[in-house]
Amino acid sequence: MSQLADPVGILLVVLTLVLVAKLKTFGNDRILHLIVVLAVLVRTAVSVANILIGPILDLKADAVNFQLEAVKFATGQGISVGIINGWVYSAFLGTLYRFTGGGLLLGQQISILAAVLSAASIVRIMRRLGGSNQAILVATSIVLFLPSGIVYTSGTLREAFQQLFLLLTVEFGLRTIDSPSVRNLVVLTATTVAGGSLHGAVALASAIIAAGAVLIAGVTRVPHSSRRFSYRPLLPLVLCGVLLVGVSVPTLIFPYRLGDGSLAAATSYRQSAFEGRADYLRFEAGDRLTPAAIPLVFGLYVMAPLPWQVTTLPDTLALMEALTRAVLVMLALLSIVHASRGGQLKLLQVLLLAGGWLALELLWSVGTSNWGTAARHHVVAFPLLVIVAALGPGFRPRSAPAIETRSRVAL
Repeated sequence: MSQLADPVGILLVVLTLVLVAKLKTFGNDRILHLIVVLAVLVRTAVSVANILIGPILDLKADAVNFQLEAVKFATGQGISVGIINGWVYSAFLGTLYRFTGGGLLLGQQISILAAVLSAASIVRIMRRLGGSNQAILVATSIVLFLPSGIVYTSGTLREAFQQLFLLLTVEFGLRTIDSPSVRNLVVLTATTVAGGSLHGAVALASAIIAAGAVLIAGVTRVPHSSRRFSYRPLLPLVLCGVLLVGVSVPTLIFPYRLGDGSLAAATSYRQSAFEGRADYLRFEAGDRLTPAAIPLVFGLYVMAPLPWQVTTLPDTLALMEALTRAVLVMLALLSIVHASRGGQLKLLQVLLLAGGWLALELLWSVGTSNWGTAARHHVVAFPLLVIVAALGPGFRPRSAPAIETRSRVAL
């Protein structure tokens, strides 16, 4: 109960709700406001329950460890394992605790705030790509009320921030395509670095998205630019920079290796994982992950648990989420086909989002062997899959696609 006596945390709960009401991104759409407010309240209820009863649900283990390390950092003891492997997140929380006097409620509410900012980014991305109001409402609702998403963005975990920085990388990648500028390139690089500091897989996926955006801008925008100042010399430099982040961050900050060594590391990781009921593909001694096995590994990662593996309520929820992903993948494929009829630029933009989802999920699939861990990983890139699916022909076009009109160039 004492952890609820957190004035700064309580204040942030109120400020988060005020932000939702005032944020221009949500405009005057009352339904959209209601969706986001309800999402905040549900997450806050989970957060409070985690304090009063907890740790509850999957806000155990890592969430508790990140919080304990944050408290140590706040008292000047540093991080036990150093600021590596994403523990920079604990240093961030610890810094907030040190200067505000806040505690667990504040730490959890920061994640909820990140979820709100992610929702705002989703709305901006979809508007930029000409998504209908109906599509925006559906996509935002699916992302905000995914059961695993509610849990993992309500506690002291990195997922809310990984999701936010991945979405911001996509958003500023699209802005760079629409309008190459030093500002957009700087912010794009910053979001790539920020997301990469939280996890090696996010570093690689973000670098792929950023590099893709720079390449698309180079092909479709810069050659047609009429501005006196040319950004063409900057684009190769930024491209090299984001690729350097994608390669160096996982190699230097995280204990991962590229090439064949990464497959060997993934095999070792799968073999050393604790055996559990939720395992879907465990490698035994002598087994080795090969490129030929990756499609099977990825397929099980996306679709597990299979119906005959369901034995508990959490399994049922995981199955429902797996079926949701399957439907979204099919809708996303239709969306890509639909985008191909809207011109080269629209197709490249949609492929950028789809490729970002595929890259991150593929990277995580090789080292994941149970659907509990997989559910947590899915949360980060899930919005990208939802956005692509919602841009398909099943939704009415926007009545005034001003941004889309601006985005067209002669190709």
